[in-house]
Amino acid sequence: MYSETELHNKSDMTKTPHNKERAKVLMKEVENKYSFSESSGDMEAGSNQSVKKRMRVLQKEVKSFEQAHRRCREINQRFDIIINVLMLITSTVVTCLESLMTVADDDETIKVLKISLAGSCASLAGLNQIFNNSQKAEKHHTTSRAYFELYTKIGLSIELNEVDKFTKYIENFTEIRVDSIGLFSGVRRAYGIS
Repeated sequence: MYSETELHNKSDMTKTPHNKERAKVLMKEVENKYSFSESSGDMEAGSNQSVKKRMRVLQKEVKSFEQAHRRCREINQRFDIIINVLMLITSTVVTCLESLMTVADDDETIKVLKISLAGSCASLAGLNQIFNNSQKAEKHHTTSRAYFELYTKIGLSIELNEVDKFTKYIENFTEIRVDSIGLFSGVRRAYGIS
């Protein structure tokens, strides 16, 4: 179900009441979406063709989640790079201004500029700490890999006509969703995820 890396990175969040409730809601949602009913338009509700059709739909949804988490990872990496580069630049400028202060101790403009840039650098460091984009990017990467592995397994099962694994794949899909980090709303819309 999970690779060794994912098991290592997997959090203990499913033990919190919030995630238990989220797991129930997601499982109900997935069961309703992929349940077998006579009114679904299939001639035989439990036939192999019906199950394969549902597996293809699940596989497509898994692929959307995989791509959405990959996109969120890219966004978080960009934010992390931008904040770190800005911190580096402001820190460098403050250091240069500090060295200028020894040459021209009386210049008030340099003092004000140095204080302003030092405050900006501290603010950027705070933002970096608050948003923690690098850690979020890593979590999105781990989740994306889990979805990719599930996508591959579903595809292989469809090719090998292993329709008996469908229920297991639904459970895996739900587990990944419960344990995953949230997606940006724009990314959700772009990949048709509700």
